[in-house]
Amino acid sequence: MLVALSDVRSVGPFTWRWPEETGEFSRAWEMVATFAGHRFPVRHALGAHRAYGQLRVHSVTWVAGNPCVEGVAADDYPSSRALVSVIRRADKRHARQASEIPPGYERFALVRHADEIIAPYSPASLAVKIVEDDLPAGATHALIRAASWGYLPSRRSGEPTGAGEG
Repeated sequence: MLVALSDVRSVGPFTWRWPEETGEFSRAWEMVATFAGHRFPVRHALGAHRAYGQLRVHSVTWVAGNPCVEGVAADDYPSSRALVSVIRRADKRHARQASEIPPGYERFALVRHADEIIAPYSPASLAVKIVEDDLPAGATHALIRAASWGYLPSRRSGEPTGAGEG
């Protein structure tokens, strides 16, 4: 289940203020994603971040202004351009077994994080492996997580379909 995207556009470099640091992003896209009958503004951005002992390409995907998923370059990034992002359960813990994966990941390339990034502290958790600019896959991953964690608004009959409309 990939989301439908519309109004996709590139945006320039920007910074994002985290509680402990500031992130720099050199490339980004903004779009509207239709997911489960609702429309949501999504931003997917690429930058660099020190992780697992080296400077790696890093991504963040926001839904309705909230950061939902992060990815980091796999060891084979120079040839694959792929990032890995841990799959989290509804209780926000890492998924470690296939039975713990939330619905919606059936069409993704699923990997074990520690097999894709061989480094100290690389978790033995399940992850998705997504090419850095695969916007439908990145948006879908972020929306699945947001839905799994109850971050997306529910719609009652007669109400607008959510953020990003109009």
